[in-house]
Amino acid sequence: MLNSKSFKFLPFLLLAVALLLASCGKENLVPLPTDDLLERQRNDPGSANGDLVPAAADRQTRASGFLVGFVQAFNGRFVPLPGVEVSVTGSDCSESATTVSGRPQNYRLPGLCAGSVCMAFATPADNGVDITDLVVIQNHISGARPFTQAFQFLAADANRDGNIDQDDLAIIIQISVGTLADFPVSQNIVFVAEPDYAILQREVDDTGTIGKTALSFVGATSPCLNSNLLDRRAIKTGDVNGDFVF
Repeated sequence: MLNSKSFKFLPFLLLAVALLLASCGKENLVPLPTDDLLERQRNDPGSANGDLVPAAADRQTRASGFLVGFVQAFNGRFVPLPGVEVSVTGSDCSESATTVSGRPQNYRLPGLCAGSVCMAFATPADNGVDITDLVVIQNHISGARPFTQAFQFLAADANRDGNIDQDDLAIIIQISVGTLADFPVSQNIVFVAEPDYAILQREVDDTGTIGKTALSFVGATSPCLNSNLLDRRAIKTGDVNGDFVF
């Protein structure tokens, strides 16, 4: 029989039930070893890459006839990156994406797209690259203050060889002072698929670093990935402290 003392605990019981129901609806990434990054075929919709995110058909149903995606860049924290040019290649989906506002997406694709989703963001090579980045990279190389975020490794590896060293520092110095117009072997912005980024961050958290093979592979990723990989992290090359203007 309920009494006044029982009612005192009722709000806590209701909160516990609400939290339990909320957790049941969350989509969790499937953890994979970093070495598996090399085993996946990025442009194959049936690859293991697609198994890490909701299937295209499921996303299409939830979006009422559209595929939706979310692009984030670091600016103190990861936030939506506006102005990304999104297009789709493929016989059944040749239209460009429409930018939409709000979470959990900031662009949407028309219909059921099975082609590759391509992204671009126009910005100068020296945007966000300055003396602060050089200090942060040098501190990492010397061991005084190692990187703690996957985006720092991706931004600092300017030549995409999987190492963070003096060669990268030399390139970024030239970019910052204007003696080099662009980074030599990479896109200015690298659009990393959300599952790949999650794997890299997990490796940093577990080991304090990212393996050479995985870092060079993900850092040189194509801007065009299959339509299962709609959510991306946009990493500005050279911008280790995450302050490029967008």
